[in-house]
Order: sequence, then C-alpha cells, then structure tokens
Amino acid sequence: MKAVLTLYFTQVLLFTPDYATAVYHAFAMACYFTPILGAMVADAWLGKYKTIFYISIIYAAGNVVMAVTSIDAVGNSQAWGPAIGLALIALGTGGIKPCVAAFGGDQFAADQADILAIFFSLFYFAINAGSLVSTFITPIFRSDVECFGADDCYPLAFGVPAVLMVVALVLFLVGTPFYKMHPPKGNIVVEVVKSIFLALTNKFRRGWCSTHTDRSHWMDYALDHPDTEKQKVEDIKGVLKVLFLYIPLPVFWALFDQQGSRWTLQATVMDGSLGSFVLKPDQMQVINPMLILIFIPLFEGVIYPLLGKCYLLRKPLQRMGFGMFLAACAFVVAGFLQLSIDAAQNSHPTGKQASVRVINGAPCNVTLTSELFVGQNPLLVKYKTQSRYFILDSSLYNNEKVTVTDASGCFSISDTDNNTVSKDFTLKPKQSISVIVTLVEDDLKLLQHITTISKSKKGDAVITILYMPGAADVHYSVYLNNSVGHLRKFRIHGNNGSLPEDIEPGKYQLMMEENNDNITIGTIEVDTGEVSTVVIQEDVELGGNLVVTKYIDVEPNTVPLLWQIPQYAIITMGEVMFSVTGLEFSYSQAPASMKAVLQAAWLLTVAFGNLIVIIVSLIALGNPAVEFFIFAGLMVFVVVIFAIFAYFYKYVDPQMQESEEDRSKLVGSDDKKGYGSDENVGGIVNPAIEQEDELGKHSTAF
Repeated sequence: MKAVLTLYFTQVLLFTPDYATAVYHAFAMACYFTPILGAMVADAWLGKYKTIFYISIIYAAGNVVMAVTSIDAVGNSQAWGPAIGLALIALGTGGIKPCVAAFGGDQFAADQADILAIFFSLFYFAINAGSLVSTFITPIFRSDVECFGADDCYPLAFGVPAVLMVVALVLFLVGTPFYKMHPPKGNIVVEVVKSIFLALTNKFRRGWCSTHTDRSHWMDYALDHPDTEKQKVEDIKGVLKVLFLYIPLPVFWALFDQQGSRWTLQATVMDGSLGSFVLKPDQMQVINPMLILIFIPLFEGVIYPLLGKCYLLRKPLQRMGFGMFLAACAFVVAGFLQLSIDAAQNSHPTGKQASVRVINGAPCNVTLTSELFVGQNPLLVKYKTQSRYFILDSSLYNNEKVTVTDASGCFSISDTDNNTVSKDFTLKPKQSISVIVTLVEDDLKLLQHITTISKSKKGDAVITILYMPGAADVHYSVYLNNSVGHLRKFRIHGNNGSLPEDIEPGKYQLMMEENNDNITIGTIEVDTGEVSTVVIQEDVELGGNLVVTKYIDVEPNTVPLLWQIPQYAIITMGEVMFSVTGLEFSYSQAPASMKAVLQAAWLLTVAFGNLIVIIVSLIALGNPAVEFFIFAGLMVFVVVIFAIFAYFYKYVDPQMQESEEDRSKLVGSDDKKGYGSDENVGGIVNPAIEQEDELGKHSTAF
C-alpha cells in the first residue's frame, strides 16, 4: 500500500509534493512508534496471540477504510477517510510488528534450534518476497485498471491488501488449536523507564552537583529504592552505552525512507518507457527488496570475507559508519540526477515572469505585431505552426495589444468590418498564455487560452484540445481511442478548449461525433511527461476538412527512469551494512536482560528519522536537488559524529551461548521488512544473517 501512497496524496487528494511528503512520513513515523505500545500490551496484558488477533482486526479495518473512502462517490477526494484509515493501520501495525515473528519463535522447543533458524530464514524471505511482489503489482492496480468512473483504480490498490489481510487473519485463526501460547510476563521497557526515572528523581533530590563516593554513576541513585536490584542497574548502565551510539542513527532513516516519497516524486518526471512497456514511477521501489535478497548473501559470503582479508571494515561500527556514508552517496547521485531532470525541462515563468506564444489556428499564414513579441516584432506564424515562447516580466506588460497585420491567405484584413483584428492581453505572474489566431464563423479572431504547464503527477501525458471551427455556445465531444480500445471523452465548449487531462503515453485516434457516428479526424502520439495542446482546425489544402495538429507546451520526460537504479543500489548496500550489522552489534553488546530495550530504541530511531523528513519538507525549500544535497551533507556530518562516538567506544565480550529465552528474541527479518519481539517487547533483528567477525576485547571501533 505504501508504494502508491504518495501518488494518492498528490493525484487524488491534491496535496502539494511537500505536504504529501510530510503526511507520508508522519504515517511512517506512527508505524514505528506504535509497535512499542503494542509490545507493552502483549507482554503485560493480552499476550502475543490475542494481541495479534485483536490488532489485526484493526489493521484490516484500516485497509478497508482506505479502499472504500478512495471511491470518489464515498470519500469525495477528501482527506478525512485516508486520515482514519491510516490511523487504524498505524495502530494495527503496532500490534503485528512486535509479535508475529516472536510468536512464531515460541512454537519451537529448546532442542529445535536448527529448525528455528530455518523458520526465521523463511520468515525473512517471505517478508521480502511479499514486499517485492506487492511493490510491483500495486501500481498496476492503481494505473492500469479503471473503476467507479475514474481512469485509475486506487480502491483496488488499497482493497487487495484489505482482502489479503482478512484471509491471513482467517488462516491465523485456523491454526489456533496447534499454537503454543505463553502467558504475559511483564515488560522490561517499562521497568527500565521506571528505574531511570527513579534514579533521576533521587539524583535531583540529593542535588545534581552533589557527589557521593558510593554513587559512581547517576543510575546508582536508583538503588536508593529498596526494591531495585543491583544487577538491573548494572544492566541499564550497559545498555545506555549502546544507546548513546544511537543518537546519530535517525538521520540514516531520514534518507532511507524517502524512497517512498521524494524518490517516487522524482520518478514522476522521468521516462519509464521500456519499448512497449512503461515502468510506473511507484514501481521503482521494487528495486530495494529485490536487491536486498541479492546483497545479503553476497555481502555475507563474498564482500565481508574479502574486506576482512584486507583488514577493512572488520568491525560492526565501521560497517555501520560506511553504510551511513553510502546513504549520503545515494543522495548525491539523486541530486545530480535531479539536476539532469531540471536541465531537460522547458524554461517556464517563475517569480514575476509570464510567458506568451502564438498558435495559428487559422487556415493561412498570419503576421502579428505587439510589444509582447520582444526581438521578433512583427511576428510571422505559418499555417499549422506556433511561435516560440516569449518569457516576459509581467509587471512591465499590462493590457498589451496584439494585432494581426496580415492574413492574406485567408482574406484581406481591409475587408473586415473595422479594418483591424486585435485584442488586449494582460500578463500575470507564473502564467503561460497562448494567443490563438482562428476563424470563427468566417471572421478572424484572436482568442486567449491559459496554457497548462504542469506535468502529470502520475508520470503520464497531459493534453488540452481546442476546436477552432467551434461556435461560441455549442458543446462538442472529442474521443481519444488507443490501441487497446481505451476510449476517453473530452468535452469542448465552443472554441474555449477542453480541460487539461492526463492520458497514458501512446498513440491515439481522435474522433468526433457526426450523424450519430464517430468519425476519425486524425491521430496523435504523446510521450511520458509531455504537456500538449491539440488543435483541430480546417485544412485549406484538404478542401476544408478537419486536421489535427499537436503543439508541445512542455517537453516530454527524457531522463530514463532506470537512471534511478544506481541510487537505489547504493542505498540498499548502505541498508545491508547499517541495519543488519547495527542490530547484530546491539545484541552482542547489550546485557541479556536489556536486548528488548534496544529493540524498542531501534524502532524509535526509525520514527525520529521520519520526523526529520517531516520538518524539512514543511520548510518547503522548493528545489528537490538542493534538498537532496542538504540531506547528503547532513548525513556526512552525522557520519563524522558517529565516527567520533565509535572511536571512544570499547567493545565488550559477546555472550558465548544464548539461552532459549534469548533465542526467542531473535526475528527473522531486517528492520524495515519484518518485526518481532522477545518475551518482553517487540523488536527487530535478523538471525538469518550472522556476523562472522569476532569482536576484540575492549578494542576501539574506528
């Protein structure tokens, strides 16, 4: 569902790109806060099974709400429906993420370690395979299917996950008699928070600057309470050292999670044509799960051993730091790609600028004069052609007259009633005006048409149709028919033109109704990202028959969508080095009783990373390339900070053997694809991927 979410915001709810990005990441942030609450409910109250069951109902309900309210007749393209649906989904994911994998691990006995490892590997593979398939298929449901009177089908794109969620819930219930269910045992995260609060409270009571010989660490003040165990305090001290390294980590997730927002928006202005197949902007996200399945065994079996022989990146913190640096590199690549995209676009009015061009819809060559035609006055516009765009300062041109001085191919200007054909035009900032020369009931006229210069938010083409012979108060219908029989109707009022509409790239026949039959009057071909004005006019060379001419307002996308592959490949390599290694490091360094705390903290780093994106997007820098470079620079700065932290970090000996309770804490997926919890709280780790390095005793990381 997330694959199409950003485009749903921009296309249906008509959010601006910045606001759509903010809402997308607000949803993602909620999805990483709620698992902590869900884990607390599971461990302290309901247990894993009941939590999965009850919260899955909420999750399915959220998907149903999204599907139903995306029907225009129900939701009316208002934000209230998606707000309710996404809130339910975020709440539902809080019960599913921390419990599912751990509940699966609970089904195995202590002597089934090998089978448990296979289960986690299969779980991890299933999560990534499902992500890969859904990311590729969901955009097809969105774009290639028509439903409920719309030329796309978001209800289907949201409805299929809802149906699958209900099916999964039914299958989960079917297996109930065979499950092993453990009662809730309390939540270690809550206990840790209480202990930290107690220590801080006692420290303040005694005076923050006071010193006590029996209190070498501020956490020791928790021992003032008689029920506080000394071992628990020591364990909290150990986990706090690891949590200190977590401080810079949210910035990585701020970059990583933009694959579903900023990178998808970037893809909408790129060319996805692959021969006869058109790759959709939101399908590019499929590259990440696909490469994950390739990179993890590649890194574990080939790259890491080779680097180890060269004494490079042998320690976890080194790998994490380099993974963060790779994320910065990916955004540098994305920034330069955006510059290439911007350079390929037409120059459009910005600030106080406006643009003017002339389209000759008359059946002859015409010559015009006006102060608007800077450097080309008088202006000759030949039959069935257009002039160039004149980019002007709108504040300098008010009520400027445009006059036709010669149209001898049609008739003599002197034959007109007032011996001149002219019209006043007023320019407005950021507006593009087309001056249309046409014949209306045998009279030469100048018409004004406000030209659309905004590209399709879907990555499609945008066209407006003008019918030059049209009578002023008559409605006309023009039909576009493509090779697969997809018929689109455009309503035209007189010679005012149709509303601009998105159409898929390809070849189309233009047909008009005549004697209750559709007559083909011409063909056009449109490309990805193109914005065009299609003019239907009389052709003097064909005895007055209608002819179709396409005038390009905005050039089609020329930068191939596949050029995004390098940035996806780089950031996926960064994910493997940062995420998988980071979780292994955290679990090897944390005390056994505190591993659940690190699971919760890891989820919070993802949530706060999305918060960073929300803040930046609401600032609305206005230039995607600049924003990409800013994030890259921020990431490099954070890498330096992380390297300093890591340099002074002292490794501890990892536990040589895990108890069965520890084994059940492991989860068979990476942090962004699968989730689970131990007996205490939900979290994420990937036991299918084990580090082969041995951590040196008290050695520095960098």
